[in-house]
Amino acid sequence: MPIKIDEFVNEYVESLRCGEAGLFVGAGLSFDSGMPSWKELLKKPAEKIGMDVSKEEDLVTLAQYFVNENHNTRTAINAELKSKFGEFSNINHNQEIIAQLPIDTVWTTNYDNLLEKAFQKNNKICDVKRNKDDFTSSPKNSSVTFYKMHGDVSNFNDTVITRRQYEEYDRNFEIYVTALKSDLVRKTFLFIGYSFQDPNLRYILSQLRLLLGNSPRKHYFLIKKPEKESEESQEDFRYRLNKQRLQIEDLELYNIEAVEVDSYGQISKVLEKIKSKIKLNHVFLSSAQSVDKEIDKASLNQLLMCLSYKLVKNDNVIVNGYGWNAGNAIVKGALMAIMEDSSKSIDEYLKVYPFPQPDAGVDRESMHNDWTKIRNKMLDNSGIAIFISGNKIEEGKAVLSKGMLEEFDIAKQKNVIPISIGYTGGASKKISSLISENYKRYYGDDQRLIEMSKKMSSNFMDSDTTVDLIISMICKIQQ
Repeated sequence: MPIKIDEFVNEYVESLRCGEAGLFVGAGLSFDSGMPSWKELLKKPAEKIGMDVSKEEDLVTLAQYFVNENHNTRTAINAELKSKFGEFSNINHNQEIIAQLPIDTVWTTNYDNLLEKAFQKNNKICDVKRNKDDFTSSPKNSSVTFYKMHGDVSNFNDTVITRRQYEEYDRNFEIYVTALKSDLVRKTFLFIGYSFQDPNLRYILSQLRLLLGNSPRKHYFLIKKPEKESEESQEDFRYRLNKQRLQIEDLELYNIEAVEVDSYGQISKVLEKIKSKIKLNHVFLSSAQSVDKEIDKASLNQLLMCLSYKLVKNDNVIVNGYGWNAGNAIVKGALMAIMEDSSKSIDEYLKVYPFPQPDAGVDRESMHNDWTKIRNKMLDNSGIAIFISGNKIEEGKAVLSKGMLEEFDIAKQKNVIPISIGYTGGASKKISSLISENYKRYYGDDQRLIEMSKKMSSNFMDSDTTVDLIISMICKIQQ
């Protein structure tokens, strides 16, 4: 019985937050980038030995037939691989989303390197295990490990494609088999773009089931619901429906649950849901103050330091632009929490994007485009945005922070949930007013969230009370 999409998202996100999520990628993930299917790869080699690839299902054996007919050489297959994989290099949308998730383990049977490039584009250092020798060393500070269990475009001669290679895999690639068994026990995997026809994986799963009995770790796979094709008979359609039902039930024996989607396009929406939910523990803190008004500098710094401390203690990641007279207090509070917990690291829990300042004699407004790009980047990586105070000096007068108001506008565009501490004055007071015009847009029908937002918009509170209320709102949002 397939699991509901929302239930899957909640469970997989929990694994991601605990650092216990893995990904297993098949060829389907690269199709939108123009990468070929196995049938496309073997079409010409099959024709050379008088075979029609469209009539064959056992493509591993077909590749073996070709090698047998060519005196145990696979030159033509390698040439086809080089030709097909050399034509395309565009990262697709699903790969971009995946690369933004906090995944540290990726297994793949794909030869292409598009997913690695997507992770690198997101400033993540990849440790790629293309062959046995790669297991003996790793780059410093790597954030994700790729296991290319069937080889890589960098060396087509060693790619696994024939039946004999599959039969000898357990012996020739024992280090991969051992590592995969370990990961399947330790992590919750999402299989995406994968057909489960790989005999290697089937063998490993069966061994784990025998070892672990009725308590294997739960995994998930995405699969499209069958739909009747225009020229397909009702009988053939029913046959496909039944075949998929049987496949789903068979994989349940290995504790791999199906997540059915209506279309391949819906896979992007599922991944976006995961991304949005995981972002909810990335909290953007926006604050800047040049003039003491509704709140003085000492009280503001105490509030910011206590808040950032509590956020990190509650396993939230702080995203901040190091605002005027505010950044230091935010960083200080976060560092206090990080130093108290050896399992936390600065790189993981504190994302600071300092704004570049203009050179002497250069108008600050000339930097506006650069600052807007930074604001977009910060809010791209956030699920909740907190606005506190927000004023600056302009022509000798205290005015609202235009930057903070811009950040609120960007947050709206990106569906980042705002929390504004209006009683601290400045731009946050204006933002509280804007939120009050349509509470449902931001908090839905959750009256508890609405009441807490109202309370902080005008009622002055001490820092401890304010922080407790903010943390309560965040916990409610993250449920």
